[in-house]
Amino acid sequence: MGEFRVHHVRFFEYQPKPIHCLAYEKKNKQLAVSRSDGSIEIWLPESDWLQEKVISGRSEQSVEAIVWQGKRLFTAGLGGDVTEHNLLTLKPKNSEPCNAGAIWCLTKNFTGTRLAAGTEDGCVVLFDIEMGQLKYLQSFGKQEGRILSIAWHTQEGVIVTGGVDNIRLWSVKSGQAIQRLTLGHQQENQETIVWCLAITSNMTIISGDSRGKTCFWNGRQGTLIKTFSSHKADVLTLSINEEEDCVFSSGVDPLLVGFEFVTTKSGVGNQHWVQSTTQNIHKHDVRAVCFLPNCIVSAGIGTNLCLTQRRRDETISKRIAHIPQNIVHVAKEKKMVMLRYTDYLEVWKLGHTNFTSEKDGEILPLRSNPVKLLQLKCKGQAAILCCGISNSGDHIAYCDEHNLRIYQLSVDEEDYTPKVGLSKITMASEDLRVPIHHLEFTPDGRFIVTATASGYLQLTEINEDRAHVSNTFNVFADGITMLTMSPTGNCVAIVSGDYTISILNITNNTIECNLPKYDHPPRTLRFSPSGEDLVIAYSNNMIFEFDVDKKEYTTWSRRESRRFPNQWFKRQNKVCRITFDPRNDDHLVLQDNMAFVIVDKSKTMPEKKKRIFDKWYKPKKEDAFHQCKKYNFLMYVELLEDDWMLIVERTPLAILNNLPATLKQKKFGT
Repeated sequence: MGEFRVHHVRFFEYQPKPIHCLAYEKKNKQLAVSRSDGSIEIWLPESDWLQEKVISGRSEQSVEAIVWQGKRLFTAGLGGDVTEHNLLTLKPKNSEPCNAGAIWCLTKNFTGTRLAAGTEDGCVVLFDIEMGQLKYLQSFGKQEGRILSIAWHTQEGVIVTGGVDNIRLWSVKSGQAIQRLTLGHQQENQETIVWCLAITSNMTIISGDSRGKTCFWNGRQGTLIKTFSSHKADVLTLSINEEEDCVFSSGVDPLLVGFEFVTTKSGVGNQHWVQSTTQNIHKHDVRAVCFLPNCIVSAGIGTNLCLTQRRRDETISKRIAHIPQNIVHVAKEKKMVMLRYTDYLEVWKLGHTNFTSEKDGEILPLRSNPVKLLQLKCKGQAAILCCGISNSGDHIAYCDEHNLRIYQLSVDEEDYTPKVGLSKITMASEDLRVPIHHLEFTPDGRFIVTATASGYLQLTEINEDRAHVSNTFNVFADGITMLTMSPTGNCVAIVSGDYTISILNITNNTIECNLPKYDHPPRTLRFSPSGEDLVIAYSNNMIFEFDVDKKEYTTWSRRESRRFPNQWFKRQNKVCRITFDPRNDDHLVLQDNMAFVIVDKSKTMPEKKKRIFDKWYKPKKEDAFHQCKKYNFLMYVELLEDDWMLIVERTPLAILNNLPATLKQKKFGT
């Protein structure tokens, strides 16, 4: 397969944000995930956990609660507003204040016509969301202390809230508390905080509190049914399944504890809740637990989504660690790499060596070390949505929620320490459509192609110290979710919101063709170095190669795409980036988060049942698949000229070291 000299980059200090909330919408099969920076991610669990959309966070925004109502998504936080988000434009659609301080929790009624928020001031606030609106409705009587958890009974007549030292039942009709349940104290003069609540159709209330207890209450009689000392610290979250016979809880003590409603042999009347399972899959605080049709999702400070499935007599757990795409960009001509953080950019000059070695894995001595040329802060600490650098390294650009900013970059490398010059290019923004979520420079660096989530594609021309929008292309009604530029500079491939892949000629403003629709959504796509072919990787790891000129799949794709070994499609980590070997047109490099695979298109595919990724499997020269698992948590793989390869890696240990301390627990022998 050939040998490479590798630029092994570990100076990218990317740190994923902790997860605060989870909410699943069973009809559209979407999972909403909110993080500590206020960003919201939309995941598709049934499409092999594809992250479909990201709504960027804002500095003044926090998301403490998230609720689906059909295709509508509502959030609330410490700002005191309930916000509805537009999932096409990825912007807030409507916002309504509660007029009662920060909002800690949010729920909806059974018919989906009302929202109820629990606030800092101790009020339950109702909002009307019927007929597509979002409107303040009323506020219940004020209680002492903040409301930290809330649940709405399916019969809609009762709302249950949890706060400090109490659980209250409220009448929706009168707006007054009709019952109060009092909790005991773990220690004298120490408050008991009810962090989470759920309620069943038969008025059983389930609560999790700061004592580490999960309690089951009779809501009609106001009595305690059973208490489980399930955790050694605060229970922050719990979730009940649709059948109402299974509950999972977790929190500061990150054990995932399950409870089941069972019937004893004596039959009806002897039904009760029992603690059934305990899973130790988290290291840090768990902030959210959510039931999906075939698994349980839990998440928190550890930043990953953790899936737990029960199969026969065993429990299977796995982690979904997502690394955002398009946060690393390379200027191949100048061997410069640009790294995107939340609110600033870094530009580095890669190191260099003239040495080679016959030994695999040997570290080569450097003639020059990597140098950080530039750190560019985003104005006003706004979040950067996308960015790019021209192939020559002369221009860089980034977009926030309101602006496209373009800069000319000059680097004088004659001295030992490079001299960097940066000048802003004036952007005529009258015709610019924002916010921009996708950005690509043309190969010659004269134009920038930008796309918005709402479906606008624009061509911006750079003329020395000024730039302006030179063309606005057809509107894609379903939005644009992906974009890639052809190396020839005259075509772009676009993925629309309904997963249609279109090839658009930007020189004459025409759609060349639409690719055949496939059963699964695309995960990534890229043109070959010649621009003649477009390679697409789908969410199930299916790989297709499309001939742009002939407007049909290539001969190799028609012959081999469906003949990939079964083990290829069963891989847990899916292809997230495609690159090509400039020395060999037959070499296709497919990267996921944990490894990259070189597929030699000139070789015959192995048998469908052959296990090509087992530890004992050693590929031969005539094999089509060669895998490299030397690196962990791959963020970016790109093949440069000659025998150079760029690998950007962020190890799980480096991410773990930047997380808060875990709960200290005494272990046997310590």
